[in-house]
Amino acid sequence: MQLSFKVGPRHRGVTWLRCRLGLYLWEEMPVDGKAGTAADIRRLWQQPPNAKLPYPQDALVRFAHGIRRLDAVREALPKGENALLDRRITSVLKETAGAS
Repeated sequence: MQLSFKVGPRHRGVTWLRCRLGLYLWEEMPVDGKAGTAADIRRLWQQPPNAKLPYPQDALVRFAHGIRRLDAVREALPKGENALLDRRITSVLKETAGAS
């Protein structure tokens, strides 16, 4: 995974996959692995929508919420993004409640 972090910024297609893996393994990740995942979170948060990931912020929040890692996302994002993150979380929770 460390090599993937080094080449990751040049290969944007793997950011989402690596971010999900990093969040999933968050508790077992070494400090440098958490730093790489945090960088991926920030990169993904700023990523414009595309065909593979039309709503990157919502997808990130939805995944992190599903595996109980929203704390890692909040920690990775700049403090100035907290209000937007909270709105995204609220939206995902409403969506999840509506689906049940």
